[in-house]
Amino acid sequence: MSEVDAKFQRPIIVVTGATSGVGYGICERLLSQLCSSTPPDINALQLDSTDTRTYAPLHNGLQFPCEALTLILACIPLSDGEKTKERLLKSLDTKIEKMKRRKGYDGHAERFREHLHIEPIYCNLLDIESIFRCAALIKQRFHYVSHLVLNAGINAVIGKDMLKFLKDYIQSPISAVTSPKYLIESYGEISPDGLGYVWQLNVFGHFVLYRALSQHMEIAPFPMVRVLWMSSLDAIAKEYDSRDWQLIKTVKPYEASKYEVDLLSATLDRIPRLGDEKQDTGSNVARIRHFTVHPGVVATQIGFRIEKSWIDRLFKLILFYLARYLGSPYHTINPFYAAIVATYLILVLQIILDIVVLRHYLGMEVRSSSAVPNPSPIKYSARKPRIGREHVTPERIDEWDSHEEEGRLLLDRFEGLYDEFHIKEGIFEDK
Repeated sequence: MSEVDAKFQRPIIVVTGATSGVGYGICERLLSQLCSSTPPDINALQLDSTDTRTYAPLHNGLQFPCEALTLILACIPLSDGEKTKERLLKSLDTKIEKMKRRKGYDGHAERFREHLHIEPIYCNLLDIESIFRCAALIKQRFHYVSHLVLNAGINAVIGKDMLKFLKDYIQSPISAVTSPKYLIESYGEISPDGLGYVWQLNVFGHFVLYRALSQHMEIAPFPMVRVLWMSSLDAIAKEYDSRDWQLIKTVKPYEASKYEVDLLSATLDRIPRLGDEKQDTGSNVARIRHFTVHPGVVATQIGFRIEKSWIDRLFKLILFYLARYLGSPYHTINPFYAAIVATYLILVLQIILDIVVLRHYLGMEVRSSSAVPNPSPIKYSARKPRIGREHVTPERIDEWDSHEEEGRLLLDRFEGLYDEFHIKEGIFEDK
């Protein structure tokens, strides 16, 4: 471990899909937060200030001010990653120059910039061999991974059912631009690895990356490390069919894939992990926690891919802002606003999530981490009201109680398929 790593215990954070949209927003917002001595997003859940003060002396190993960071951009193509690196550094430098002109500037931002390292690494989620190579390269170049943000994905939309489109806009314009039911999605596609195309890109590819890096996360010099799974407002149980778990025949593969993300993430976080067992015996192993997050409704290239002209795109954007004005909290629109849900889950104290969230949002009176019950899992949502700052709100995962067993079944299927590819690729060192 380098002198800087040893001194600062730098977070080493991997973000997939980091070159555009919400992924880029996460990276940009994270740098913007960590260049401040006290990142504002640690209070994004809008808790009573007395709660935050009560637990302020505690931390998960990620201490503030954060003096160093390694940010790994898992992306395709690599040239886009290099361009993204330059954009991020330019954005950060602009912010630092503004900070330096403020009264009371403490010099932290420049120290953080000096110890910041951004590295793009090639990772094609539609190529399992590429994912294993990406993980191997990360393990070769970096001593550990502290956070894994699984953000990349595709929405598979290819058109609109115009009759449903007109009906939805007439009956409920806000609903039509929040959770549209008129979109036509591509399905039946098979990936080069012989798997469901949307399923591999949105779910299984990320699972392979997590599994290939899991032991490298457990050796991080923190008591706890985190995996963030990017879900969606459209993760709906009714679109998921257990018999078609690779979503090849499913006519709404995007919604179903995001519901699988919900089930998988919640299941992984609830089962006993190696880190839990070793922590109980006093071994120095980080516990891996899994969190489900969604960015709300965001104006990105993926979301606007079926709008054929700039007029169509402008019209849709105007409807997004209109929906926010009329009261929709989900229309974050700007990827930088949407990214708050990820930066919050990276920065926030675990005890806040374990205790204060349960107390404030689920009505459970919990006073210590050892007394935390096992309630229905939470999905964290980015929200941006008409007036006020963007923030984070916890929500319940759709129909968890009736799908909890399905989550365990999915995990068993994923593990079995992972093992098959693991052996096929001849990779045994992380087993």
